[in-house]
Amino acid sequence: MAVVQGEQLSILPGDELLIEAEVIGKGRLGNFKQVSEIVNPDKTLEFSFTQMDSSVGMMLSVKNPFPFMIKYHLNMIDFSVFESWPHPIPELKLTDIRIQKGTDTIACVY
Repeated sequence: MAVVQGEQLSILPGDELLIEAEVIGKGRLGNFKQVSEIVNPDKTLEFSFTQMDSSVGMMLSVKNPFPFMIKYHLNMIDFSVFESWPHPIPELKLTDIRIQKGTDTIACVY
């Protein structure tokens, strides 16, 4: 079951998570509110964490309604000793969700 903990999201396999978010401060998203249906489509982020068909691989899908790209840190709670996505992942945690500036790289940077 997905959980919102302040400005951190916890997503388990099979979860579909709807989060209303607002732009707060300088270049950040916050005031997260988990909702059961989309009432405010212009500010509702959609997350889906699934196992891919015919595979043990996992996939996170994020639908962003905002007119800007977002970035976030993603941490895996993992059973294995290596980081790879071609196996089941028991939980994902998303933190530091922020607006991507035009000069930011889209590469994964922690």
